[in-house]
Amino acid sequence: MQHLTTSLAATLAFVSVISVKTDKPNIILLTLDDIGWADVGYQGSDFPTPNIDSLANSGTKLDRMYAMPQCSPTRSALLTGRYAHKIGMQHFSTIFPGATAGIPFDTPTIAELFQKHTIRLL
Repeated sequence: MQHLTTSLAATLAFVSVISVKTDKPNIILLTLDDIGWADVGYQGSDFPTPNIDSLANSGTKLDRMYAMPQCSPTRSALLTGRYAHKIGMQHFSTIFPGATAGIPFDTPTIAELFQKHTIRLL
């Protein structure tokens, strides 16, 4: 019985921590390589994607993004919020470890901006 009481108390404490209201949104960012516009269920695919559909239907979809035919320019634009040609990334298809190309060090990324504005609970 003591283990049940302890488990219940720990669960209630955890639930109270995660249910704290904040003014800051919860953000889940999915990036999928080699997927077409209609390759997910909520866009009409015959292939079932129930978890992605649920997230898409209950949140905000950013579905008017511009992509380049290579991954590095597209990802750098997503990470920085800037066009690839504005940060010198338009000509790179894939950047491998050890390469000298990359996002300029003085360009903030979405991760750095989120980190500045995150509430730390633990």
